[in-house]
Amino acid sequence: MASSSSSSRRLVSGASQEGLKHLYRTLLQQARLLSATFGDPVLYSSHRFLARKNIEPLLTSSPPSEEWPPSTASKRLARARLHRRQLADANHGWEHAVYRALSLAYARSGKLRRDALTDLSPKPAPSEQRETAEDKLTAKQVSPVLLAIVTNAATMNGAAVKTTAHMTERPPPPFLPKEDDPLVAMFGRAKRASTLQNAMARYRRTYLRKVKLPIDVVSAEAPAPSLFAHLENLARGQGRRAGDRPYLAAAREAVELYRSDVSGAAHRKRSLRVHGWSSHPKQYAARAQRRLYGRILSDAPVLIIPAANEMDVAKAKNDPLGIRARLRSAHQLATKEGMSPGKMRAVTSSLAVGASSKSRAESLGQGKQVQQMLAPSEVHFLKQNGLL
Repeated sequence: MASSSSSSRRLVSGASQEGLKHLYRTLLQQARLLSATFGDPVLYSSHRFLARKNIEPLLTSSPPSEEWPPSTASKRLARARLHRRQLADANHGWEHAVYRALSLAYARSGKLRRDALTDLSPKPAPSEQRETAEDKLTAKQVSPVLLAIVTNAATMNGAAVKTTAHMTERPPPPFLPKEDDPLVAMFGRAKRASTLQNAMARYRRTYLRKVKLPIDVVSAEAPAPSLFAHLENLARGQGRRAGDRPYLAAAREAVELYRSDVSGAAHRKRSLRVHGWSSHPKQYAARAQRRLYGRILSDAPVLIIPAANEMDVAKAKNDPLGIRARLRSAHQLATKEGMSPGKMRAVTSSLAVGASSKSRAESLGQGKQVQQMLAPSEVHFLKQNGLL
């Protein structure tokens, strides 16, 4: 039975331990097929993590998480079946489903992106640490990495912030009334510390919605192989190609069982096309796969920090891509050395499809190869003129 026709109540009433394990196995089956089709192991590891986060709490008697609002069993089950249906749609060849699967796997949207941005988001100070109601947030309460991201054009989906003062000073209307507002002048409205904190949090969330999360953080002096380089190789068509495996045959047969129940005539309706459905499913050849990864690269900049050596990154929990650990290490390094946000720069790959030519850069390892081929005087001249 296709998951698109089941309500949350029916899902929960018929759920059992064996049914949940079967759901998890079939979800991994669809993720493995998509990963084999594109020759990209990141697709499997990321979607396996997302599937486990949905289903694992239903299989164990672990205490409820502290997140708000808590996810109920019906929400988790419906989310897992929706996840399986979307992966089956991607394996069937629907273009919007394939792009969504890549976007979720590389933290361009969804849970992985939210988790990484939550680490960078400023946390409100406890009430006992607020000295007076007139205190306003200082730049020290905002991560320098977050300030570097919102002030770079390559990492913002829209206009970048001109100065860091926009993120630290009093939020403009409609977040708070103006200082010369009669109610503020006469009665001191919007002066409480909690009011300022809440308004500032809403104000910053408007910028966080526009952020293109960096796919990686690398050192300017010693760039190492990274997720950014992995994406560039796939955009060039240099991904690994494995032969067909016997266990993928069952996954292909199950695609028709779990995909969206859309007839041949219905997918041509305008009501579906406006939601991203193409006119017919596609067979993704090598060129189409390269363009898909080029689209992902247009939303996946890399953050370059002026570190002398490669950063020492400790593996973090709930971080299948390692993005949260890299951003945390960059924050610690910037805070320790007093690094200003202006010293960090963000660039987009030259292989990106659909992105502006501004702020693009070639592969990070390519610069070293060019320097080895040139004379020292030529390297000095190119650096002096900003060409290398």
